[in-house]
Amino acid sequence: MFDVIVIGAGIGGLTTASFLAKEGLKVLVLEAHIYPGGCAGTFFHQGYRFDAGATLAGGFTTNGPLSYILQQLNISDLYYSETSPSMRVHLSDNRIVDLWQDDRRWLARKEAFGEETDSFWHWQENIADILWSLIQDGFPWPPTNINHVIDIIIAGYNNYKKFRHAATLIDIFSNAFQPIYNQLPPYPADFRRFIDAQLLISAQTISNHANSLYAAAALDLPRRGVVEIKGGIGNIAASIAQALKNHNGKILYRNKVTQIRCNNNSLSVINRKGETYETRYIVANLPFASLSGLLDKNCLSTNNFLPRTRTSLTKNSWGAFTLYLGIDQNVIKPLEPCHHQVVIREPLGEGNSIFISRNPRWDTSRAPSGKSVLTISTHTQLEPWWWLYHHNHEEYIRKKKQFSELLLTGAELVYPGIIDSIHLMLSGTPVTFYKFTNRYKGWVGGFPQTNLFQNLSPQITKRIWLVGDSIFPGQSIPAVALGGMRVSKELLSII
Repeated sequence: MFDVIVIGAGIGGLTTASFLAKEGLKVLVLEAHIYPGGCAGTFFHQGYRFDAGATLAGGFTTNGPLSYILQQLNISDLYYSETSPSMRVHLSDNRIVDLWQDDRRWLARKEAFGEETDSFWHWQENIADILWSLIQDGFPWPPTNINHVIDIIIAGYNNYKKFRHAATLIDIFSNAFQPIYNQLPPYPADFRRFIDAQLLISAQTISNHANSLYAAAALDLPRRGVVEIKGGIGNIAASIAQALKNHNGKILYRNKVTQIRCNNNSLSVINRKGETYETRYIVANLPFASLSGLLDKNCLSTNNFLPRTRTSLTKNSWGAFTLYLGIDQNVIKPLEPCHHQVVIREPLGEGNSIFISRNPRWDTSRAPSGKSVLTISTHTQLEPWWWLYHHNHEEYIRKKKQFSELLLTGAELVYPGIIDSIHLMLSGTPVTFYKFTNRYKGWVGGFPQTNLFQNLSPQITKRIWLVGDSIFPGQSIPAVALGGMRVSKELLSII
């Protein structure tokens, strides 16, 4: 009998498990894959180490969420180095905007869009400072009981006192239920397009839909301590997994869970081999759409929130098409940033906007000598890929080729000659992501953040909890890590 079983060794699940094990609980993590990290994992292929999904690691500022978690879990062997600028954005009019973590960001944005946009950035950073402070305090959102409401009132009051020079509670409330587009109308269309491109990768939607408060925090990620991790982004998860073991927690790989059974006083977790593990509580590091397929009828009958079908949960959500490349290092200029976003045309996604990441030159563990790893990704709708996969496989292959060509054409704008330098190329569709991450239909990135109640409460039933990008504060590595820390705190208060 375990105190807690965590299903899935993503960043959120591992963070939850490690904090619980640190407090002396008997914790088991079951992971279907052969390595930790999930969508923030790193896989090895023919001498290259590719980041499977997430490629940008933030939250490493002093007292930032990742820095705090590493400190609390006594992790000291994760090697990383600050990357500057955090990202370079290439707009469709050949304009380039560098996103800096330090004060250089003000000059870069002013040169790109004019001094009149400064007022927007002052508003955005003021709101973001308050929200990130709330989030790092374990803000219990959305509230599900009177204690949560009391905690929210106290946290709001404390943060108002702390930041009253930057923004008022009235400013927060006035933006709570409107899209961030309402902050943008006076500005030029190219500025709105730049904001949309940023929001698509950080909030899974664009300015005329993205909730104003969430969007302000999401736009802040480039100044929240972006670093490059030696060996790939998966080493964050590997380090937290080692911390779990150091605190006497247990993790089993190649252990895909196929069913959860709810008994009177315990829960049973069954893997595909038919092996059963008993526990008092479960934390599912899965999208709810994936978790719902594991629950037996007894679990579903005790579900304490409004019924949601798999279809409605993922209706407007995104998948990703990704290329994993092994290339000649000499096509990359020595001082070139590691992360690029290329905006080609609207509407965004589907190859019209792409995100490119490479390994830093100092990290020679990622590729053979003289080579580099490069990942290129774009947002894409889920259903068309699945329909073709099941009904017209020849067209599915043709679409993969079409998307590959689109992404490589966009990458040529950043790295001229890259196509001729390719030594290895792998591609991944939503079908691929489903096979390797067990996320329903290959859904990645979390819910489009259109309103403050879009994310689910972490407590699904009395004994089953959720962690990851389905719960507040949503997507990104620092966000899911903070969500994991919050769930561990709430569980410790009741166990």
